[in-house]
Amino acid sequence: MENQPPPSSPADQNAAAPTPIVGADGSMKIGPVEISPPRVDATMRLRILTCEHCGVPFSMPLTMFLAKTHLGSLAYCPGGHSQKLRRESLAKTDLLFAAQFLADELAQRTYELQAACLQIARLKSAMPPAATAPAAPVEGKELLRRINLEISRALIRASHSFKSRCPVCGRCGKLFANRRSFKNHLERFHAADIAAMPATAYAD
Repeated sequence: MENQPPPSSPADQNAAAPTPIVGADGSMKIGPVEISPPRVDATMRLRILTCEHCGVPFSMPLTMFLAKTHLGSLAYCPGGHSQKLRRESLAKTDLLFAAQFLADELAQRTYELQAACLQIARLKSAMPPAATAPAAPVEGKELLRRINLEISRALIRASHSFKSRCPVCGRCGKLFANRRSFKNHLERFHAADIAAMPATAYAD
């Protein structure tokens, strides 16, 4: 039987482990393997300002400058002096950058919204169709209650309007001078649409 070497102690194992070497650029080398940190390249536009009190130039991100200028906030130089940023200090290049920035944000949000709508459409198409019973026809007292509720809601909207206090039909946008003419309009032109609405739309 061959003689086997005795198991090494934890101290011997630690002594045998290679010591990591950290370079000036942040890279780490452990034995023959070299590990480099991930590289991140970022571009930021700066706005150069000059202190009104001491004349020291300083800078801040252009997006922050635009936000502070819009709100009329204060900016501080390295010496601690404050100065109020006014909209009159905006240059043409600042406005062009702001327009481009907002256009990019709008395009990104529009893309995300379209992607979400597409995902919802795919999920709906994958769902099995639910068996729904046909809704009972609405007529008589229930139809009259719905019409009166439509009128009440239109009057509430008109009471909070700054342009006109007259009720406006929410289906065709027509303006009415009184409640009676509005009711006649709903009964004549929109009774079928109101009857076809789900009952949850007219819940008390």
